[in-house]
Amino acid sequence: MRLGFGWLGSPVASVVRVGVRERSVIRAA
Repeated sequence: MRLGFGWLGSPVASVVRVGVRERSVIRAA
């Protein structure tokens, strides 16, 4: 996944990480 986000840029990668985090929290709840 890092290779795919590499060309997108760190801002996009950080946003995607936050989205994945929220999904994990919702699933855990």
